[in-house]
Amino acid sequence: MRDAGQRLREMIRPARDMRPWLPVLPRYAEVQIELTRRVPYLLALGVPDRRLPALSTLYEPLLADVDVLRIDQTPGLTRAQYERLLDLTPQVAGLCEHLAGYCIPETLNHGDLTDGNVFVGDGSPVFIDWGDACLSHPFYSLRTVLVSAEISLRLEENSPKLHPLRDAYLEPWTRYESREHLLEALDLSSRLASFNGALTWHRLVSSLEGASREAYAEPVPALLQEFLDAVGP
Repeated sequence: MRDAGQRLREMIRPARDMRPWLPVLPRYAEVQIELTRRVPYLLALGVPDRRLPALSTLYEPLLADVDVLRIDQTPGLTRAQYERLLDLTPQVAGLCEHLAGYCIPETLNHGDLTDGNVFVGDGSPVFIDWGDACLSHPFYSLRTVLVSAEISLRLEENSPKLHPLRDAYLEPWTRYESREHLLEALDLSSRLASFNGALTWHRLVSSLEGASREAYAEPVPALLQEFLDAVGP
């Protein structure tokens, strides 16, 4: 296989330096913007459709699969968490509708955009491992980037030190909305991102059986717990 260059993780972690992300994120955003014109082609390829109109319809079917949610098991959701998720059904539809009100086109979301899946060679980033990709709101990608950066830089969750990464990613999207509106949309998308992640993992786990299924028992309940935290009381 062609040499993709140096992995971003090895550029960031030794010195705990976020700067290698800064030129990568606007390039990734430009890729997403370019692909907005190719959504029909991506759908024809079989990329999962989790754009906002579809996303709200996927919530109740996910909650119906109680075997994967593992109610009152470890790992799994508690009965109280599950009932709260059920109660949030109208709110999920409202979040999707509110986010769709911004003029931000939906496109390809990598799904696992960590510093382990980006290589830099000859000055250009190479994005690998698109196995979790879907068509969705583009800003879900930033959630994964920021979590990856928190781990690599050993920062607290939602650290303001990561704002330069946020701003670098959002800059290309200013052709669609003002910075103020982009930040509002980012806040809304961050509440839905973990639900989208739960759907990604559910697609895998629901196809497994026996020991293989047990080995991946944690992600779906954990991401739904994260979704509850993001939505708030």
